[in-house]
Amino acid sequence: MTLSTKLPAYISELIGTFFLVFTVGLNVSLKQANAPLSIGAILMVMIFAMGSVSGGHFNPSVTLGVALGNSCKFATADVPIYMLVQVLGGIAGAAMSYAMTDNKITVQPGDDFSAFKAFLAEMVFTMALAFVVLNVATSRDAGNHYFGLAIGFTVVSAAYAIGPISGCYLNPAVTLGVFAISFKKIKYVAVYLGAQLLGSALAALTFRVIRRSEIYDETRDEGVKTISILPS
Repeated sequence: MTLSTKLPAYISELIGTFFLVFTVGLNVSLKQANAPLSIGAILMVMIFAMGSVSGGHFNPSVTLGVALGNSCKFATADVPIYMLVQVLGGIAGAAMSYAMTDNKITVQPGDDFSAFKAFLAEMVFTMALAFVVLNVATSRDAGNHYFGLAIGFTVVSAAYAIGPISGCYLNPAVTLGVFAISFKKIKYVAVYLGAQLLGSALAALTFRVIRRSEIYDETRDEGVKTISILPS
C-alpha cells in the first residue's frame, strides 16, 4: 500500500490517542471521582469511531501485542509508524490538558507503593488490555458489535483496581505524553514503559497459545478472514 492509502489510519491513531490522553489529563488534573468511567468511555467511542479505519489501537502496547500475537493481518512495517503517531498524539493531548488546567501529571507510583509494585500492576493489566484486544478484535470472534465495550471496560476495571498503585497508565503514549509535559520523575518512566511492553508481549504469547489452531489455519489458508477491524 502507498502512504496515501495508509495515511487515514495513521491520522486516526493520532486523533484517537490525542483524545484519550487529553481525557486522562483532565480527569487526573481535576481529580474526578469517576475518572475510570470517563477514560474507558472515551476509549470505547474512539474505537467504535475509528476501529474500521486503523484498528483503534491508540496505544503502542496494543500495537505491539497485535503485531506479535497475530501478525498475519497487521503489517510489521506499520508498527513503528503507529507507535510514533500514538506518542505524538499523546504529547499533544497532555499539552492540551496542561494548557487548560495548569496542572502537570507526574509518572510515579502511588503513596505507600514501591516502583516494583507499580511495575507489576502495569504489566498485569497491560497484559489484560492487549489480551482482550487480541481476542475480541483479531480472532474468529472479530466483527462482533461488542469489541469496543470489552476494551473500554477493561480499562475501567483496571483504573479502579490499580489506579491507587500505579496510576493505571497501561499505555506508553500516556506515559511519554504526560512525562514530556512535566519532565519529572524520569526514573519511573523506564519502569512503566518496560512493564507495559512486557505486558503486551505476554498477552501475545498467551493469545498464540490459546488460539494456536486458529492462527495455524489462518496462516495455512489465506481465505480465512479472522480480523475485521484491523487494517491489512
